[in-house]
Amino acid sequence: MRTTVKRTAVALALLGALHTGAWFWATGAMAQAVAQWAAAQRAQGVSVSFRPAGRTGWPLAAGTGLSDLRIGGVAGVAAETVQVSVSLLHPRTLVVRFAGATRLTLAGQSVATLRTDRLEARLPLTGDAAPRSATLNADALRIGGDSDVWLTVRAVRLRADVTTVPPAGAATLAMALQAGPATLPDPLPPGAPQALAALGREIQRLDLDATMPLPTPLPGGPLATATAWRDAGGTVKVTLNAFDWGRLSATGTATGGLDAALQPTGQARLRLAGFTETLDALVAGHVMAQRSATAAGAILSLLARPRADGTPEVDAPLTLQDRVLQFGRFPLARLPPLQWPSAP
Repeated sequence: MRTTVKRTAVALALLGALHTGAWFWATGAMAQAVAQWAAAQRAQGVSVSFRPAGRTGWPLAAGTGLSDLRIGGVAGVAAETVQVSVSLLHPRTLVVRFAGATRLTLAGQSVATLRTDRLEARLPLTGDAAPRSATLNADALRIGGDSDVWLTVRAVRLRADVTTVPPAGAATLAMALQAGPATLPDPLPPGAPQALAALGREIQRLDLDATMPLPTPLPGGPLATATAWRDAGGTVKVTLNAFDWGRLSATGTATGGLDAALQPTGQARLRLAGFTETLDALVAGHVMAQRSATAAGAILSLLARPRADGTPEVDAPLTLQDRVLQFGRFPLARLPPLQWPSAP
């Protein structure tokens, strides 16, 4: 009996040593793979910087930690802490987890800061080839500035797939997004437009699909990439499957791109239901004057057609040109200009 116990103990100790050695080797390989990925991005003109933050995942996953990760491009990311790992139970799936604040930029300008209980991306490992798909999951996603929260989303699910069409090798990015419900804070943070809460403090859901061509290869730098994408006829196509906010319900399609000045441009056709109740809410929230709401309601009622359930629905044409958003011939808002950085 004593001999058996000793042999078992030795076997367990040897197994533990082998597992520890394999884990150290795997985490080192993961750190090297991340460094190679960063070098490949820099070779394509995308700025990438980070500080190594040690090995992670013991005992059932092998990973490497990164701190102060910064990725620059047309769309940029700055994350406080990131863990890149592979689980022993799912060795063909790469998991990227974000912690702390994650800041998003567009054309070099700050867009939003994200904080969340869980924010992770999963990518299938396909040998030496770059992953062609990814899923992003977030729970209790808080969107805002550096010190305040504009919106809290209970759940976000995003799937992205890249397809290449031979023989030219043109690449297309397809995305599917489902999010909601989302809640506005009460009260709204200082500086936030109070009109945001006019339709209610809960946005029930957002469901959309989008496709866009990708420049291949990337020419380097946000300005050069955006210019090449525009010159190649770059167009984003969006199908809005559902958007419910208060009594407003919308579906529709949209296309967009960049004009000669690299400013957003596009057009959309939205099918809107609940517009009468929405106008009433805008009046109650002091966003619209009663006279304007009455006139808009009369026009929309003339354009409306009954849905299958009998409720009126209006087909609303929207255009974005020269930074002016219009409904038909009526201007709704003027957008601030995108300031593109000239350096990569």
